[in-house]
Amino acid sequence: MNTALASREARAFRSSVAIVAVALSVALGLPLVRVLIALLYGVRESRGTPAALAIAVAVFSAPMLWVVVRRALGSRAATATALVGLAGAAAGVQIVHPIAWWLAGLGVACALGSWILLLHAARAGTTSGGSMFAVAFMLGLALDASVHAAFRTWDASWQSTPAAVIVTLTLVAATVAAAWSCLRSAEPDDVEEASRHVMPVAALGPFLVLQTLFLHNVAFAGAASGTSAAVGAGAVLAGTAAAMAITLWGSRMNASTARAAAVVTIVALTSVLPAANRWVVLPALIVAGGLSGWLLSIALGQGGDDSRAGARHGGAWRTGVAATVGSLTFMALVFLFQIHASQPLPISNRFLPPAAALMLGVAAFARLPAPRPATTWPRPLILAPVVFAVAIPLFLTVTTPDPPLPSALDGSLRIVSWNVHSAVDGQGQVVPDSFAAAIAAQRADVVVLQEVSRGWPIGGSLDLAAWLSARLEMPFVWAPAADAGFGNVILSRSPILESEVMPLPFGSGPQRRSLLRVVLDAGGSTIVVVATHLETGAGSDTREQQIATLLGAVARDERVVIAGDMNMQPADDDVARFLDAGFSSAQDEAGNGTASTARAPNFPGDRPDWIFGSPDLTFSGFTIVNSDLSDHRPLVVTVRW
Repeated sequence: MNTALASREARAFRSSVAIVAVALSVALGLPLVRVLIALLYGVRESRGTPAALAIAVAVFSAPMLWVVVRRALGSRAATATALVGLAGAAAGVQIVHPIAWWLAGLGVACALGSWILLLHAARAGTTSGGSMFAVAFMLGLALDASVHAAFRTWDASWQSTPAAVIVTLTLVAATVAAAWSCLRSAEPDDVEEASRHVMPVAALGPFLVLQTLFLHNVAFAGAASGTSAAVGAGAVLAGTAAAMAITLWGSRMNASTARAAAVVTIVALTSVLPAANRWVVLPALIVAGGLSGWLLSIALGQGGDDSRAGARHGGAWRTGVAATVGSLTFMALVFLFQIHASQPLPISNRFLPPAAALMLGVAAFARLPAPRPATTWPRPLILAPVVFAVAIPLFLTVTTPDPPLPSALDGSLRIVSWNVHSAVDGQGQVVPDSFAAAIAAQRADVVVLQEVSRGWPIGGSLDLAAWLSARLEMPFVWAPAADAGFGNVILSRSPILESEVMPLPFGSGPQRRSLLRVVLDAGGSTIVVVATHLETGAGSDTREQQIATLLGAVARDERVVIAGDMNMQPADDDVARFLDAGFSSAQDEAGNGTASTARAPNFPGDRPDWIFGSPDLTFSGFTIVNSDLSDHRPLVVTVRW
């Protein structure tokens, strides 16, 4: 074998190892990022915002720490250490429950370290290494989205089922093997990339913002499009496949005009996605997913050239700084996007995703012309997300049982109303199975839920509505409120004859609210059930307007039940508005008016949750279930007519 051929084969082997290592680190690392975000939500509620912020800043500053490790151990050993640390943390998170925030944080820090070290190695000594890394990263995104969707958007990390353990430990074993291959690699340990053009590395942060909120969010895709996790997964994976295809075959599109058009398009799409018409969502996700991956490959491909590789030291340090800026940007934008619902920002959080898209676009213009992706990389890689995009929706469709045939109500209705806190329990764990078990124990005909997350990062990116519907075998109707991924749900064993979603007055905010009205088959007659979640604050003008809208929506209806987290207390004037309209309170009718419905009452008799019935209904068997899963306790009552 001649020397040139041997060199090409050696490079091809190292490329294959790099592809596997990057893809596996993404497939293991992104679930840990989702776990950590949910756990930090719990830390914020239990210890306060400063504690959660301090933890987040420490974890997402990890790239600089790994540059220090690289200096001490060398590139190969540091990369292997980061991969093994990631694998160990992922295994620990999978096996030890409840999950500790520090263990998830360690895993995220190791994931960030493996990404920056692998990216630095890819960019050193080649003009196309950054693009190589981007393609491998997208392959990891496809693998992660496939596993996430296969578990119906409840990450395996939270589960103790045999399937979840097997899948995670398989990825762990493969990552350890990749670490061993990296350690034995023939790559020199002292190669530095040229120190110029490293700031575009920060583009990885804004890119991940878009993936986390929308483009890689299977639950959001299904909820916002009004379809299902199967269809949402297909769209997400199609976007990833498009990104890989453009990166691997679209080198002719690297002209500045093409990039400018891509930036304008993705900024526009991410501006409208939070409130887009359901028919627009899936095409927008595919187009934006493809363009975001391509822009990332251009940004990361802007490193030094062969002649400058190793010419100046300090490339690793500068790359580390850029990566830290990117990861902190990710943390800041995602957390700001989420907390806006409870702590308003000076501007709407809808400006944050397009801001991230603009940052990504600016990084793609850091240097002209952009390098071409490596032609030596195996282009059949594109088949992976394409296969996943077909196989995963098919798997979800085949394994989803048909719901039981509904039956009409026969003069009584057992109803559960509960603010489920995004299925995040008092320890910050995402546990929809526990919530499902608590609901199932009540043998309800209708379940009215508030604070239902469908893709929110602080809820683990879980589609709680679809998950509970499948587990409880009850069809559901969804009403978005704060945005397309957070709102109210009604699940029913009785046929839903019609449904209506109505936005409530926004007023002073901070969170948008809605009501969901459904008409149920009551065996020759009907009964109306309304779910809502009203504004906070005693004497709130906004809540007064919302109640007026709510009562107006049912003014002509007979047999009406209104249930939800009303954020009002018995002494509030707002209660009288319901009573004056002829409604009665199930809790007060039961003679239990002093009992609290909050898990941790702020005062005796703290009861933000209510069930009201119209004069043609009677109540019996009212119960406040003693559950500590949410910060609210579920209300249960039998309604008769």
